[in-house]
Amino acid sequence: MLLAIGFSFNKFGGNISPGLGNYLKLQVFRAGYNNRSGLLPEDMYDATTLEQIALPVNSLYGVISDRIINLTNLTVPDLSSNGLSNMLPIDIGKLSNLKFMLLHTNKLRTRITGSVPIWLATLPSLFYINVSVNLISGEFPKELCSLPMLVSRQPAGQVDHEYLEFPIFAQSQLRAESLEYNSLSYTQSLQYNYVSYFPPSIYLHNNSINGNIPKEIGQLKLLHVLDLGVNNFSSSIPDQISNLKKLETLDVSMNHLYGNIQRH
Repeated sequence: MLLAIGFSFNKFGGNISPGLGNYLKLQVFRAGYNNRSGLLPEDMYDATTLEQIALPVNSLYGVISDRIINLTNLTVPDLSSNGLSNMLPIDIGKLSNLKFMLLHTNKLRTRITGSVPIWLATLPSLFYINVSVNLISGEFPKELCSLPMLVSRQPAGQVDHEYLEFPIFAQSQLRAESLEYNSLSYTQSLQYNYVSYFPPSIYLHNNSINGNIPKEIGQLKLLHVLDLGVNNFSSSIPDQISNLKKLETLDVSMNHLYGNIQRH
């Protein structure tokens, strides 16, 4: 009974062969840092027991299918550094076990404003978001400032100590695109095997997000990293950002911000 498939950091090329849907107990599929190309395999969405899908740093293209709603156990989708495009499926908001969203460095389009962020802001377990270096536009959604895992502290007995058999490679506080992103030495220095080791983070840099930084940002009291750099924000920095006592990294560089920077 196969539970995990991993062949990352190799030189496998071509399309991902069909057949994932035949593994009825498969929990982990990792094939990142290869030369894979083509579309995401459609039968991937038939492997309904999948918890981790990690295909970063390949040359995959196309769209994320609406059928992702079938993957109700999914906690980690890492499809970063590919050529995926088009809108994100709204039904992602029904994946209540989602803890990470690693979709940076693609060509994804969406307007994260209005009713669209319902699929993001209502996810009860989500605490690590990286959708940087995409084609996202619109304003910063106030709804994002009410993510349950970033607003209220979990009781000690409920802290997630899940062990990840295959580690996840998180973005460092230095931007990935300024480093050798596909180098083994870089990724090894950023790997985590426990969910609780990840710093709660929101990475939105290198998009086309505009408007104000909402004062509701001050509600994200458990946030450690907030990266809004290289966008089109045009406002002052709200005083409420001083409420983020856990914040270790704040990047608002290369925007159109003005006014005074408050000292607290």
